[in-house]
Amino acid sequence: MINNWLAEFKITQPSDFFKQNPTNDAELVCSILKEKEFLMNTLEFFGLPRGYMEGAGHHPNWGKENSNDKAAKAKLRAKARNQKKTNKGTANKIKALKEARGIGTVVDEDVKPTHFDITVFHKCFKKFTQCNGEIRSQMRKQLLKDIDKTMSVFLDEFNEQSFKKCVDVFELAGRLQKEGYDLDPVLIENMGSILLCFGEIEHELRYGERVPELTEDERRAILSAAKLSKDREEMIKQGKEDAAAEGVPYNEANLDLPKIPVIEPKKPILMLLHLISITDTKFCAQKMFEYDKILS
Repeated sequence: MINNWLAEFKITQPSDFFKQNPTNDAELVCSILKEKEFLMNTLEFFGLPRGYMEGAGHHPNWGKENSNDKAAKAKLRAKARNQKKTNKGTANKIKALKEARGIGTVVDEDVKPTHFDITVFHKCFKKFTQCNGEIRSQMRKQLLKDIDKTMSVFLDEFNEQSFKKCVDVFELAGRLQKEGYDLDPVLIENMGSILLCFGEIEHELRYGERVPELTEDERRAILSAAKLSKDREEMIKQGKEDAAAEGVPYNEANLDLPKIPVIEPKKPILMLLHLISITDTKFCAQKMFEYDKILS
């Protein structure tokens, strides 16, 4: 399928080009990737797992169901077993007949799917296509319009402004937001990927402690707990009002108050950081400008 998408996309290999256009440029850099490799390497900047075509990163949400979902499924399976007919002789004959014909086999829900998961590719490809020339131009203008303001987010471990590589490229958008930058949602999510992919920003790889982002299930759990807490407060308020109106003492034990689940804060873990400086950012913006100028 991916090969069909790339049918009309051709990359001229350096060996083919320089036979007709010889050069002695000592700093010339060329890409020798094939079309599909080029696509996959590009999408890795936008979250595609390395080795995706060999199965890496497929079905990322498998096995991450919360305990309530798993318990509910276990109850349904137990209920289904209890509802089976008690006539084991007939049931065994039917089972043997189905097995002989290769039908009616039970699917083990605890086995990870083996089919190719194209949804991971679609998600990363959508991010890539959203980061068009207009978005990149908008980002360059915002970064360079007030360079002193941009510089103010480059703080070292002592919380002082620094020209060193001290900011993770994927945290830059969040820092700019806190500084008052009005960023497009696409930029908020993809600024780091744009700087790495289109600007080839110089960076230093280093491990550092960071609190991992919340998963969708964790976000839903937090929202659910917040809603339960709000409902609980309203029930208590209403209970007090009803007790006052009836002239009786308020007793919280008479209320069927919902239990608020305790959600532990996530702990920092070691993560691979891509550290950049304000100087790297300025050079990167210029390189992206030259890239977009060639495309225009």
